[in-house]
Amino acid sequence: MTVYAYYRVSTDKQDYENQKSGVVRYCEYKNLTIDKEVTEENVSGKVEFKKRKLGKLIKELKEGDLLIVSELSRLSRSMIDTFEMVKVLKAKGVNVYCVKENMEINDS
Repeated sequence: MTVYAYYRVSTDKQDYENQKSGVVRYCEYKNLTIDKEVTEENVSGKVEFKKRKLGKLIKELKEGDLLIVSELSRLSRSMIDTFEMVKVLKAKGVNVYCVKENMEINDS
């Protein structure tokens, strides 16, 4: 299993350090090591995930990998886009964990 962390900040007023600290705390609690971090700055969650670094990351993910985000809204601001993304991730057998919501999206 490879562990990926994804951070997205959409404005100059936001800072990815808050997102990162929550993800790091979760990984420490679960005794996980982050293998790769992807950060997008000044990118709106309204932009389709396929057109962002996130889309490239999703293509890279493999069955059994874990994608951790600080909260679900960091993936997308569009429910339709989020559902499409989850569908792609589930089909690949990738697990997703959202720290703020304490929610795991997986095959089960």
